[in-house]
Amino acid sequence: MKDSEESSISILGIILFLLCTFIFSIFFQNLYKFFIISNNWQKLSLFKILIFSLSLNIIFLCLLLRKYVIGYLSSPKLNLILLSILGISLILRNLIHQRNSLSVYDYNLREIANIFFLHNIFQSWWFFSILLLLFFSSFFSILVRGKYQKNKISFYLIHSGIVFILAGIFILYSYGWQGELILKPGKEESRVKILSGNQKTKWHQLDYKVKLIDYKIDYYIPGWKLNLYQRNDRTGDYKIISSISPYERRVFTVPKTDWKYQIANYYPDFRPEKEVIKLSIDKPLSPAVKIKIISNEEEKVEWLLANEKNIYLDENERFQVTFLWEWDREVQRKFVFGSQPEKHLLRINTENKEKIISVQIGRRYRWRNFYFSILKFLPHFRYDLNSRSPYSLSEKPENPALLVRIERVFPPGKGLLVWLFSRLQGFEALSLFGGALKLEYSYIPPKFGMKQYVVITGADKTLRFIKRRSFLIIPFEFGVRYKLNGKEIQILEMHPAVETKIKFTTCSNLPKNPAIYLVLKSPFKEMPFLKESGSEPIILEGGKYILNFENGKKILKNAKSHLKILFPKNREENYWIDKFQSVKIRKNYFLQGPLNTSKEVVSKIYISYKPGLRIFYLGFLLCLTGLLMQLLKRTEYE
Repeated sequence: MKDSEESSISILGIILFLLCTFIFSIFFQNLYKFFIISNNWQKLSLFKILIFSLSLNIIFLCLLLRKYVIGYLSSPKLNLILLSILGISLILRNLIHQRNSLSVYDYNLREIANIFFLHNIFQSWWFFSILLLLFFSSFFSILVRGKYQKNKISFYLIHSGIVFILAGIFILYSYGWQGELILKPGKEESRVKILSGNQKTKWHQLDYKVKLIDYKIDYYIPGWKLNLYQRNDRTGDYKIISSISPYERRVFTVPKTDWKYQIANYYPDFRPEKEVIKLSIDKPLSPAVKIKIISNEEEKVEWLLANEKNIYLDENERFQVTFLWEWDREVQRKFVFGSQPEKHLLRINTENKEKIISVQIGRRYRWRNFYFSILKFLPHFRYDLNSRSPYSLSEKPENPALLVRIERVFPPGKGLLVWLFSRLQGFEALSLFGGALKLEYSYIPPKFGMKQYVVITGADKTLRFIKRRSFLIIPFEFGVRYKLNGKEIQILEMHPAVETKIKFTTCSNLPKNPAIYLVLKSPFKEMPFLKESGSEPIILEGGKYILNFENGKKILKNAKSHLKILFPKNREENYWIDKFQSVKIRKNYFLQGPLNTSKEVVSKIYISYKPGLRIFYLGFLLCLTGLLMQLLKRTEYE
């Protein structure tokens, strides 16, 4: 009966204490702001008098009943009740999103969430009250036990540990702060913006200066996937419903259709090769010759096909090898008096890949996720303000400009018309689509052709060495090396009729040019597809589903900032700050925040001051030691 009375009185004491702190919180957090904004000072002073008189009555009542109050505060049942309430509040904190605006709550629950601070439980009045009551309960539990007893050392350690933990939390809440420092490269900052729930901005002045020297960003690359997109008929947006690895060989089904798809093979560094097969025919139906180009650095073996690819071009444009079955005067005139036409080169950079394409006017090209339509070329670009149209001042390439239409492959959208300039300062390179595409245009004027041409003719088995002012004809032999412009050429074999087959291979296991061999199945047929990186997506069911082989978006792995701390008396220290481990500089802790590089580099550094942290750690160590001693004592009794 006595125990039930004590527990009921303990619960009554908790309710009285929470009611008192609730009244104080209303005064300090809500009504105080209301009266200041409305400038109603008479009501404010009257409310102060009421709160002050009520608090004096509660304090006087506690002094009169101090024996009962101390007895109730030091009871173990009160400790258990407080710890249970504390555990429930921690569960609520994990279930309810914290630091959200009150507008996210339902209108009927918004006032309750505001009164009980459900959007920020750790800063609420009732959570602070529980911690404060638990502090006094643990403190009085030690005092009422009287003299020190050796067999109760674990009890003293546990309760004193709780006191130290709560004291550290109170010091941290009262005197600690957390803020952010916005840094730009090369600039010094010493004022920290304090992060708090108040609308009024607070600043803290550091006793040293912080300077951003450098920064680094590391990303996770998710890798290449075959993604299946499904269109939302209501909004028209596409969403990934299936994503499989290129190493997966199972058969997958497109939902609510008869289509099935399977990855038959994967080539990390895709390279198509032509396999040449000799035919037992003497007529020159499809002649081919196999040559070897030898230099000090490497040896290259190439097949030249008279009816297909019959030219080998040196990388440094020192010579050109051409294979023909028969020679005539028109061909000779073409080589002797030929010239190299003008070139339009586009340097394209997207998805961390770069490629240079030689383009022609009126043609359409594609690389990865973009189409490039070459519409117009003006050698001497000028803009007429009256007609609002560009024109060419002359035929001389004084200011070459190229008009290009750029379109996304996926997701499809409106094209973008841009003028690219080769020699206009500041406009040589453009960054488009939010930095996803970078273009650079180069114009090469026309000039005379190669320094030397080598023509292999199969009918008479001769080599013709053609320069600008010389012409040499010699019969060739298989396996013999012939010199030309610092390199050597060797003819290995020649056939009048061959058959070619495309062979898919991979040069390495690194995903430099990934591709998959995809088989799409329906009840009536099977369709094989070779899907390279950046190739067109496969559209199914009139655009309801889309299959696309693509690389995943980069995920931020880590961001680091190189800071220089400038102390008084010209003393400097250098630190690297990352987002995973805080660095202590004097009394402050530094942690890397988000790094913004969209327009200009801005690094956000979180700085905090935690004065009660050591006291908190000491209390945790005391609690842990007491629990271990209590556990060892129980095992001895058993």
